[in-house]
Amino acid sequence: MSAEPNTAPIKQGFNAQLALSTESDATISLAQKWLHDCITLDTACASERQSAVWDKKLPARLVNVNGEDSSTQSPRVVDTDEFPSNTSYLTLSHSWGDGKFLKLLSTNWQLLYSSIPVNELSRTHRDALSLTRRLGYQYIWIDSLCIIQDSSDDWKSQSTQMASIYGNSTCNIAAENASRRGGCFIRRNALMQRPCQLTQSSDVDPAEGIYAHPYHTSNWSAFPNHYYSSVPLLGRAWVQQERMLSPRILYFGGSEIHWECCSFQASEVWPQGSPSKDYGFDEVYPLKAAFGSLIKPFKNWDREDWNVFVYELWHNGVIREYTAAELTFEKDRLVALAGIAGVIQKRTGMTYVAGLWKELLPMDLMWQNMDPPVAGQKHLKPMPWKAPTWSWASVKGRKRHNLYAYNDPKNGDILYVSRVIDCVVTPLEIDKPILGEVSGGTITLTGFLALLVRSQTAETPKVVINFDIDVPFSTQLFYFCLMKTKDNETTRTNKGLILAKAEPKPEADSAKHTGNYIRVGAFVSSYKVETGCVFDNVEEVLINIC
Repeated sequence: MSAEPNTAPIKQGFNAQLALSTESDATISLAQKWLHDCITLDTACASERQSAVWDKKLPARLVNVNGEDSSTQSPRVVDTDEFPSNTSYLTLSHSWGDGKFLKLLSTNWQLLYSSIPVNELSRTHRDALSLTRRLGYQYIWIDSLCIIQDSSDDWKSQSTQMASIYGNSTCNIAAENASRRGGCFIRRNALMQRPCQLTQSSDVDPAEGIYAHPYHTSNWSAFPNHYYSSVPLLGRAWVQQERMLSPRILYFGGSEIHWECCSFQASEVWPQGSPSKDYGFDEVYPLKAAFGSLIKPFKNWDREDWNVFVYELWHNGVIREYTAAELTFEKDRLVALAGIAGVIQKRTGMTYVAGLWKELLPMDLMWQNMDPPVAGQKHLKPMPWKAPTWSWASVKGRKRHNLYAYNDPKNGDILYVSRVIDCVVTPLEIDKPILGEVSGGTITLTGFLALLVRSQTAETPKVVINFDIDVPFSTQLFYFCLMKTKDNETTRTNKGLILAKAEPKPEADSAKHTGNYIRVGAFVSSYKVETGCVFDNVEEVLINIC
């Protein structure tokens, strides 16, 4: 008998063994089963989903994990020009860390096309190649090995293809470890992973039982709340897009492996999914499932249902999660979202404008920062120009929208008092679609503009201002009303933007400030009907915001 048991005892009926390492045959077999079952049985993630959005197109390059001779397992980079369009491949999501590992460059491409020196790869990359082989696949797409890293032209070309690269993959391997040395596999105490049932549960409600496990009784999902907070990978902006676009994901690098597709979540603790039908998807992280519903919508939805769903998915899901994530290069703020935006644009027919949707204006302007100023720090100062000031991408930090702003024609308590006349956005590269970087943008609106007086009196209506950037006290500011709400019979609320006049800029930046005003914040002002508000007796004006 082995001095070290290979697997821990498991509950009867569970068809997976928990081994002492996630590199074990038992763990890989479970991953293979999830993958096989999804491909053969789950139409929500199958080719019908993919063909609804993407043309069947391969990435320009892939890594052949076996090279020319499968017995040598010598990987190499290959061009896909002559590959069948239905060639199966995996993808990798990972954190670059310090980035000190082998990459495809214009100076070493001949070497990597011949044979990749595996010992110069990061542990994560080596483990991803091994996983690809063991899962039964020959090809994997890894950004650092499939994009020429010192070629801006190649990066721009491939970065615009992220939607199809991840969307057409068979499965994405998510390497959770932030360190490049962490790899995809770890050793663990298997006995601590499987819940130990201490009391008998009811046939009606399995949650009535008492279990010895750190998250078992507090969350029946395959993805416990604390799991996400401890995974740095999921805090990366590029990974948000990779997660949503991929049809399936296998998470490796944690104390147990996890599975996520468009309709099912599982883990080694819950290999058959959550035991409660009410928690088929984690309530904190339903984004991938919701995005899958966008790609293949319910057939009985009417247009109003569709509009509300897309509005909430984008604002409460995509933007809230995405703006909370980190980017190594701020220039990628719009680029790293382009794949998701492209799918939504294709599915809905809406027009994407620098992070917002033209058809949802002016209510799409109702975003605000969620991060208050830090004492002693001016972290609200403007970033180098990346987007028009009316776009959330113009300033760093988490954003949220007023979701109740969706204009339901039946709701007489919401009145939009601003109207969009035009919205013009210029892409950084004229021949590229307006999904990534932009060089300028102006919105022309009609509405009510009033001078903001900073001195407050007891009679002054209550105003809450949320600044996007630090504004000198001497700056002349204006309220621009977007909407009014009826709170009750005696109270009303105005909501809108805080604007400043656009200052003349150096000639190099003049194209970005062709309008009359820039956005510097948002406001909410409540007032009594009998006392009136700052917009009373103000005439409608036409303005540009740049």
